[in-house]
Amino acid sequence: MSSTSQDQMDPKPDPAFRGRKERLQSWKEIASYFERDVRTVQLWEAKEGLPVHRQEHSARASVYAYPDELDGWFEKRARRSRPMSMVEPASPAPAPSGASWIASRGPAWKMTLAMVAAALVAAGGWLTWRATHPSGLPGNGTLAVLPFLNLTGDTGMEYLSEGLSDELTTLLASDRPLRVVARTSAFEFKGKSEDVRAIGKQLNAAMLLEGSLEARGDQLRINVQLVRTSDGNHLWSQIYDTNRANTSAAEDSIVHDIAAVLKLPPAKETLANDTGAGEEAHELYLQGEYWWNQRSPSDEWKAIGYFNQAIDLEPVYARAYLGLAEAYVVLGVNNQAPPDEVLPKASAAAENALQIDAGLGEAHTILAHIRFTYDWDYPGAESEFRRAIDTTPDFAPARHWYGLMLMYQGRFGEAEQEIGHAEELDPLSPILPALRSRLDLYAGKYDAGIEICRDALRGNTDLAMPHYALGQIYLYQNQFHQALDEFEKYYELSGHDPDGLTNLAMVYAHMGNRAKAMELLGQIEDSRTGYSSAYNYALVYAALGDKESTYEFLDKAIAERSPALIQLLVDPAFASIRSEARFQEMLRRTGHVK
Repeated sequence: MSSTSQDQMDPKPDPAFRGRKERLQSWKEIASYFERDVRTVQLWEAKEGLPVHRQEHSARASVYAYPDELDGWFEKRARRSRPMSMVEPASPAPAPSGASWIASRGPAWKMTLAMVAAALVAAGGWLTWRATHPSGLPGNGTLAVLPFLNLTGDTGMEYLSEGLSDELTTLLASDRPLRVVARTSAFEFKGKSEDVRAIGKQLNAAMLLEGSLEARGDQLRINVQLVRTSDGNHLWSQIYDTNRANTSAAEDSIVHDIAAVLKLPPAKETLANDTGAGEEAHELYLQGEYWWNQRSPSDEWKAIGYFNQAIDLEPVYARAYLGLAEAYVVLGVNNQAPPDEVLPKASAAAENALQIDAGLGEAHTILAHIRFTYDWDYPGAESEFRRAIDTTPDFAPARHWYGLMLMYQGRFGEAEQEIGHAEELDPLSPILPALRSRLDLYAGKYDAGIEICRDALRGNTDLAMPHYALGQIYLYQNQFHQALDEFEKYYELSGHDPDGLTNLAMVYAHMGNRAKAMELLGQIEDSRTGYSSAYNYALVYAALGDKESTYEFLDKAIAERSPALIQLLVDPAFASIRSEARFQEMLRRTGHVK
């Protein structure tokens, strides 16, 4: 990195420049000159000596710069940078538009572009610094960002290699004609060595972005390559040398360069312009994201600690608030903490994120989820889901959760459409096949639901959720032995999720074995990790035909605002009492009917 220049340290302009007429008068004009955001050019000044001058009163915003100095700085920077290795030729830019663009720039820009062009032509390709012609996306225009390899030799750096993949997925998916596969599906290939063509086929992706992270002290090397899945050819590759204090700018550069290769418009979202996100806070955020993705209760609380540290450092860090909201939601909706303790905190964190960045679609998704699972405000949830999808149409969880809500409202046709959108974005999700099969269960299409689960298990017999969904279908077909077998498999594969015991108890209750059902109900209570929903007890008592106990525990579930109550309108467990006035009153109290 270049050291800070004297111009940056001296608030007075150099007298030699006073007579010049042409100059850029603000950070906004300087950023526009480079077609970057303000935060990026400010980082260039601080880290790489971008020649920026200040007025005598030294106000931070009163800056100016001369285009010929900027051109000279850019030329030197280009010489220091490694040339991109274009293994496969890209389509050349149309000569007239490229020529007219070059003609509009100063001589230093022409020289720099000539150097870049010469290097790329020698490698058999062509790349312009900015996209000046229509996008050239291979195949269906879908890209998957595979988990970056951690080659640092330090497992403690796993959060950073995974964080690179996660954030590049977010940035590349933002406001551009590129469809990006969801993280859940892309991370199915973590630690696996498969042919890129096979991966592309499974993900329905025309391109894969692969990478690795190396480290020596605080110095980092990020290797990135873009591969076409139809034939395994490389479209582009590059090495980025940076340090731990500058990873955000490196990621923004990667996205900018990929956009140039694929002839896409510049991304509107960058890490550098996430208000208040300094690098120390950014590292804490990445560690929070890493633990959030592990999904156990202890990991979620650890993630919450990291997100709070990031917020303490940078109180206007929108994505840190988003991470905090997501962690609280996981704890609340998965029965890992009392919902009335964590879901209001999730809602507050999501609101804070949106106050900082109103365009954060993921935060609207979190609010929508809370609106229907905790507030029981279905119209409000639908409004938030629509905002989320309008803002980030390719965010798979928004489609998934919206489909879930529609299903529990009995709007099966609309639910099927949203779940279909989610499957396109997240084709290897282990949860979506189970969700679709549950939709078939509620709609009475048992055979279709069974086939979906069997299909999912053909690819991976160790998936837990398809066994859960199969068990439920067999239960309501009165095929109790098959149901027991599936729920036992789910219980083991899920790491002893208490929901597995609940369903086993329900099967024994339907078989008339009250003693075994009550024994399992006792185990559910004994195995609690801080919280167990009263809804689970209501399910077992309903299966036993104990109506009074069923209503008692449904009342308790309402008092604790259990997220499980979203199922109340369609859950076949309560089919025998659904028409009763007491049950209808419960549907009104939980927002299902007016």
